[in-house]
Amino acid sequence: MVNLVSKSNSCSSLDRLSFVGWQETNGFAASVTSVGSSDSSPTPPSSTRTSSIGEYSGSSAKQEIAISINSRWVNPETRAECKYSPITVDKGQSHEVNNYMKSVMQKRIDLCMDMARNSNDELPCHGLSFQVSDVGLRTAGMGHSFATVPAVVISGGSAEKIKAELSQDIFSKIDRSDSLDGRKATLLEVLDSRVAWHPDNMKGEPVYLLVHKDDFDNYKSVLSDELKSFSNLYLASWDGGELTGFGAARVAAAAFADSLGYKPERFMMIDQDVVATPDTHPASKAVQKDVVEMHKNTGQPIVGLGSGKPTRFSMEQISQAKENQINHSDKSVADVPMSREGVGKSRKNKNKVNVSPVQQFVSIQTKHAEVDNKLLYPAFMVAGGEDMFMGQSMGLVDRKKGNMSLRTADIYKKELKGEKDAINTYWDESRVQTLEKLYENEKGTLLNFGGETMTLEGLMNHFLDSEYIKKAEIPNTAACVIERIMLIANRL
Repeated sequence: MVNLVSKSNSCSSLDRLSFVGWQETNGFAASVTSVGSSDSSPTPPSSTRTSSIGEYSGSSAKQEIAISINSRWVNPETRAECKYSPITVDKGQSHEVNNYMKSVMQKRIDLCMDMARNSNDELPCHGLSFQVSDVGLRTAGMGHSFATVPAVVISGGSAEKIKAELSQDIFSKIDRSDSLDGRKATLLEVLDSRVAWHPDNMKGEPVYLLVHKDDFDNYKSVLSDELKSFSNLYLASWDGGELTGFGAARVAAAAFADSLGYKPERFMMIDQDVVATPDTHPASKAVQKDVVEMHKNTGQPIVGLGSGKPTRFSMEQISQAKENQINHSDKSVADVPMSREGVGKSRKNKNKVNVSPVQQFVSIQTKHAEVDNKLLYPAFMVAGGEDMFMGQSMGLVDRKKGNMSLRTADIYKKELKGEKDAINTYWDESRVQTLEKLYENEKGTLLNFGGETMTLEGLMNHFLDSEYIKKAEIPNTAACVIERIMLIANRL
């Protein structure tokens, strides 16, 4: 058995997270060793090592995974709502196909473990590693304790936009007619339009912007003034070798928080574009009390502060939503505890269960960043679906009772304004390289699409000929197809 992290005395120490365990279900377990360690990462048992997808011998129609195209993904007007779901996996697959789907998932796990091990040769230990900005090295942990609730914000390719978000002059913005969807904004609207994790919203609690190592230098340069201005804002980076993606970033966030020297009991993981609302404001004592109670009452190490949305909203839409939240009670929701009734229920229809995944704005107990020797998040879910996979594995969603670890609130995300980063190495290069390697190994996956036998590569050619995607989008789309299959395999 291996531990997720070894607690360091200071978060300024540079810890290296290695994927050295092996799990049949989640495929990853991890431990942190210090720089200079001579430990090497063992390979999984030989019985679990398999060839790349497409090299199957004796494949037959019995192994074809029956899939259908997602019509909402095909429709340009609704694709944004289901961008990670180009296909659906048909129900009622045979026993042979179910086993084949499991092998598809296992091969993805194998490959991602190999990619995570293949770090820079200069590193004394392979896998995820962390780095904290100079300002963070000097001050991180000062005045903090186990009761501190830090925010870890996963970001990428948005240094300029975050700078614009943090450096806006709220008073001059009020006088601009274009400040809020074509009309003048009030002071309250401008203050409320800020991202949830804004350092001023956190009332002194630390905020760690967590970026991939490829983005670290650019973020450090662009945000140099902000890192000095906000005493509770820090910049940190993660490195997973050849492995990138959404799942790996969430694994890194959980491991990073768990390795902080002041050992917080829990932390908040927040997407960079989430907006604070009365229902979900991070500094609200009522909201935080409700979250703690949900951890206790559900027994779950992860709680969602609300139901996430698949698309971003205009500030006018968010302002209206906030007004609705405030007006549905005599007081702001931020001033009253959330009712225990309706947990797991839809906000609009109390009789409809809410099976949304825990995502976008969550509270995680750090001592449970690893559960039963398995990471909360699947690093092998590269293109999307990592939140759904985690929810499945943790048993968070019950089709009859709903998601009992999800607060009855709504999470809103906005489009961050500002210049595009001139340097975006992670998204434009490292991420693409990961996806291309996955595609090369998975393109031979056998499918049955519309009654026709084809490989994943054949399906991508069909999507290309049908003008559903462009050639450059093939690796990411293919990864999304495989991950839809993995979500089904994970339930078998």
